[in-house]
Amino acid sequence: MPITNEISGSNKVEDQITLQANLLDSANDLIFLLDLKGKIIYANNRVAEAHGYSKKEILAKQIKHISFDVPLELNKDKINEIKERGNVSFTVTHIRKDGSSFPLEINEQMVRFNDKDYLLNIGRDISEREKVETALKLSEAKFKGVINSMQDLVYTLNRDLKITGLHGMWSEMYGLSEELLLGKKITTFLSPAEAEINEIACMRALNGNSVKFEWSLRKRGTEDRFHFESSLTPLFGYSNEIIGIVGVAREITERKIIEQELIRAKEKAEEADKLKSSLLANMSHEFRTPLNGILGFAQLLQEELNDESQISMVDKIIFSGHRLMKTLNTVLALTELETHDYELQKDEIDLALFCKQTKSLYESYAENKNIELTLDIQKENLNIITDDTFLSKIVCNIIENAIKYTSKGGVKILLTSSSENNLDQSALIKIIDTGIGIKKEDFKIIFREFRQLSEGYRRDFEGLGLGLAIASKMADLIGAEISVNSELGKGSEFTIKLPMPVEYKKEIKKDSVLFHKRTFGELNTQETSVNILLVEDNLHNIEVVERFIERAGIITSVQDGFSAIDLASENKFDLILIDIDLGRGIDGIEVLHKIRSLTKHKNTPIIALTGYGSELTKRKFINEGFTDYLAKPFEKKALLGLINGLT
Repeated sequence: MPITNEISGSNKVEDQITLQANLLDSANDLIFLLDLKGKIIYANNRVAEAHGYSKKEILAKQIKHISFDVPLELNKDKINEIKERGNVSFTVTHIRKDGSSFPLEINEQMVRFNDKDYLLNIGRDISEREKVETALKLSEAKFKGVINSMQDLVYTLNRDLKITGLHGMWSEMYGLSEELLLGKKITTFLSPAEAEINEIACMRALNGNSVKFEWSLRKRGTEDRFHFESSLTPLFGYSNEIIGIVGVAREITERKIIEQELIRAKEKAEEADKLKSSLLANMSHEFRTPLNGILGFAQLLQEELNDESQISMVDKIIFSGHRLMKTLNTVLALTELETHDYELQKDEIDLALFCKQTKSLYESYAENKNIELTLDIQKENLNIITDDTFLSKIVCNIIENAIKYTSKGGVKILLTSSSENNLDQSALIKIIDTGIGIKKEDFKIIFREFRQLSEGYRRDFEGLGLGLAIASKMADLIGAEISVNSELGKGSEFTIKLPMPVEYKKEIKKDSVLFHKRTFGELNTQETSVNILLVEDNLHNIEVVERFIERAGIITSVQDGFSAIDLASENKFDLILIDIDLGRGIDGIEVLHKIRSLTKHKNTPIIALTGYGSELTKRKFINEGFTDYLAKPFEKKALLGLINGLT
């Protein structure tokens, strides 16, 4: 119950106040009455509690004993203000009995008893509120200090995209002061292209999205351009409506410079890679083409000669040519593995048959070294799906090494599996030899490029030391693992582990491709009437091919692509042999496409006789539409076997 401004009906003020004392004592606010000299006439229980006094002690005090305020009788202006306005509000600090202080928020008004003025004070302890406000002010100051010292630039925009707040080092870093930016559209300071980028991002943010984007800004008064990565988030008002945007911009100029340098470096590397690939392809062609002539004529001489010494010399020419060809093939294969991405084939392979065919390829090599090559198939019906060309090269490289480094005893090919558990089964091909063996510390060296166990000017074995390096890289590509166990002087055991996922465990179709490496049977040596077109620009190679296949049919030879197309348009050929690099004019692939477009040759077998013998180019030629390919230099039996199989 409030105290009225005029109380009558009693001769004593104390009697009048007592009428309402019980109600006032139950209030949470501090309520006390002062005369104009500052004496406390009345105080409720809350006043006594707040100051740490008893009710009796507080009523014996004057206001100056418990407040830092000036006695009111000395402040006539304030009294007049209260009389005019009816009440005033202010904050004052009061003192407790123990000497500590606390803030009070006071509402003060004038009341009158028996023609005498008094001041009624209703106060509220605001200690906790002030603590919170102080903490908030400190937090805000710290927050602003942190933001202003950050390299990130924080800014706020209203819905018109005008800048309403800035934090960070805008002025110091970019010459853009608050006075210049506040109230202006951010797009004002950007180029038309950058302004469009910013405006689109801001519109998305105003639609409630969080946005990340990149933009750039030219430093005021200079030609220096700075790049930023910005994130924008909507700024919500009290009613959860979007009232603007908060943006945080981080300078990424240094990163962009590095990115540009990386892009330029990548472009240079790609250009170098293209040049390297082109060089290697040309080198392959330029080596293979003359070697085809050398080895081709050597094979023809081998068939014609009767003198043993002359035959021996020809054999040495052929052997040296094959060694040179093998060296070239190995270097090209390694380079190709390092610089190209392969699209792996999925060929269904019966590993038992694969191992039998592989053994047959190296029987004569082992026989020439007077060592035994054996095959032990411990696990039948191991069928996998993988790239059979790569698998063949992996196994062949390891077998070649085993035979090379074994002078007595033998080499065994063993096929088994690692587990009977169908969910975790792997096929294992082991190549076990009784050769020179390897020290444990050299296990890793043997898989590195150009490393051999015997190195330097004195080497015990020929070769570049690339076989195992190539096998290891190819194994990685098809998901296989190669491990080695060896003892110096006693031999080595190389294990090729081939995963067999569940979806690959199925019966192999009878007509599946099991092994790409051809094993030619008995050649047809009878004269036939097969009509063959040979497209080759090198006269020596034309003569070699014509002599190789002279008994296979009727041969028409041309040295350029246009002549080949004209002949194919006028005549029906049973088989067409095309060189890829035909010198001037169109190349062999263009000739293929033109001839394939002719109805009469839509299904004619067309073979690429190419000096480009890398794995990638071979696959490319098949994908272009060639029926098959044969890389130069090739043997007579290989060419005849291929022709017999297609005609």
